[in-house]
Amino acid sequence: MDYYFYTTLALAVAILKIFKIHILVIVVALCKSINGVIIKTKKGETRILKKKDK
Repeated sequence: MDYYFYTTLALAVAILKIFKIHILVIVVALCKSINGVIIKTKKGETRILKKKDK
């Protein structure tokens, strides 16, 4: 019983941390989207490619 409780608690904390990170990434991406292109990789990572001036 205790193992299940702690596992659930750990998952909840991890999800909250990931959620906070995603919020920060979204905010930063929105700020930088003016200067670049946002690309989401298959792994879920968000990458920002800056436009190359010709």
